[in-house]
Amino acid sequence: MKTVKTTSGMTGIVDNIIAAHDVRMKAVNDLAQGTADMLERFQQERADADIEDNKARAENEEARMEGFGEMMAAIRGEVADLSGQTQAMLTEYRAENAQMAAEWADMTTSLFAKAGRGTTAVAAKKAEPAKQPEPVKKAEPVKQPEPVKKAAPKKPGKKAKTAKKRS
Repeated sequence: MKTVKTTSGMTGIVDNIIAAHDVRMKAVNDLAQGTADMLERFQQERADADIEDNKARAENEEARMEGFGEMMAAIRGEVADLSGQTQAMLTEYRAENAQMAAEWADMTTSLFAKAGRGTTAVAAKKAEPAKQPEPVKKAEPVKQPEPVKKAAPKKPGKKAKTAKKRS
């Protein structure tokens, strides 16, 4: 504690002011240090939380991609199954269509024969067997269109010439 030379009654008051100032300065310094320590602790906690969040996101991404792969495999299997069923249905339809065409040709030949007209080339011709469909090909990637080139800007001041009407 500092002592200041003053008049007789003021010495005690000045000493009290100086002592109170020293106490307040120590409290302010302690508060500033405590705040700095708290901010440093918050920064460290945030950095640790970010590391944990990144690890959790990476684990979730792996699980999500694994689930997505399983889902896509199931979809591909269903698509292949549906494609096989469709091909089988088309083959059956073509066979039935060929059979009906043959029966139609026999029936028309028989009717023409009963009517006394003989046979016609259309009625006598047996239905040709249906062609087998070509297997479905994978779609080719779509080509991106080329960018359109912009016209060069016109020079200012020049006007387009127009034809004058002749009378």
